[in-house]
Amino acid sequence: MELATESIEGVLLVDKPQGRTSFSLIRSLVRLIGVKKIGHAGTLDPFATGVMVMLIGRKFTRLSDIMLFEDKEYAAVAHLGTTTDTYDCDGKIVGRSKKVPTMDEVLTCTSYFQGEIQQVPPMFSAKKVQGKNIIRIC
Repeated sequence: MELATESIEGVLLVDKPQGRTSFSLIRSLVRLIGVKKIGHAGTLDPFATGVMVMLIGRKFTRLSDIMLFEDKEYAAVAHLGTTTDTYDCDGKIVGRSKKVPTMDEVLTCTSYFQGEIQQVPPMFSAKKVQGKNIIRIC
């Protein structure tokens, strides 16, 4: 008995590796399971790793607008004292600081990113504006 791939629907959690784009994971899933209608509940930049929520089938891809605004949790590793032209690890280093921050300074700074915040994404992010990735416009 052959599986009707268009009947596959649901939510699939995918551990996105570093270097892959969110859309490349969708293309791989389309080839793997043969379902054409696959979406996600939020992108991750190519350098980022983490769990992506994949929505499979028309019934579930319709939920993407709702799921995009659900709470998310992030963990980060930072390289202190270096500034890049893209504000992330993919950019060219444009500045270095010799000052080593104290633990109190680090804790004070990171406290601004704890709890519920509305972050403004940098211009070099995977965020879309008018249907185009900002990273492609920049």
